[in-house]
This record gives sequence, C-alpha cells and structure tokens, in this order.
Amino acid sequence: MTPSVPDARPPLARFALLGLAGWALATGAIRMAPLHGLRLGPLETTLAILACFATAAALAVLLVRNIAPSRRVPAMCAFVLPGMIGDSLTTAFCGSVFPNLPNGSGGIFGGLMLAAYAALLAVGVARGGGRRVSA
Repeated sequence: MTPSVPDARPPLARFALLGLAGWALATGAIRMAPLHGLRLGPLETTLAILACFATAAALAVLLVRNIAPSRRVPAMCAFVLPGMIGDSLTTAFCGSVFPNLPNGSGGIFGGLMLAAYAALLAVGVARGGGRRVSA
C-alpha cells in the first residue's frame, strides 16, 4: 500500500492501545508534576480548557491523517474509550489519584478531560466524510 492511499480498515485495537498508552502517560505526568500551588481563576481555567481543546484537536488531525474518511469515527472512538474510562475513575477519586493537585480541583480536571475528548471526537466526525442526509 502506498502512503497516499488511506487504509480502508484501521486496526481499532492498535488505536485503543495507543489511547490507553497516551492516557497512562498523561495521567502519570499529571500525578508527578509539582502542581500543589496551582490555582486557576475563571479566566485561567477557560484558557486552559481552550488550550487543551486545541491541542487535542491537533493530535486528532495527526492520528487520522492516513485513515480512510469513512473509518475515522471508529478509529477515534477506539482511541478515546480507554482514556474516558480511566478518567472517569481518576476524576471520581481525584484527591487520591492526584494528591499533587490543589484540593477541590476535580471539577477543573474533569472539564479539561471532557474538552480534550470532545475535540478528539469532533475531529473524527468532522473529517469523517460521512454521507450527507438531506432533510
């Protein structure tokens, strides 16, 4: 297969493993970062969420660039599912999983994670090239 021809059927297990590895690395990095004194006001929180959204969208574009448009949504779903499951647990137990984050920061953490996953899925859908249905 040539690099210019997109793969018709992406290996979904590979995308799921890549998503799991990415989630584990990001979770470990957040846990080890010295973030005790990090306090975000409303403006800083909004900017952090927007930056997270933009970074995740750029990552998604890179991930699906060689995938056939009709297979991009399943590929992105496979990529985000392990992290969404993991982050539902890390958000629920944020104080225990991330003792280095300020108390009460679970909401901000959850917002950042939701923004990132929304961006990944939105790129998969927007670049999916699905069939158009007229009303």
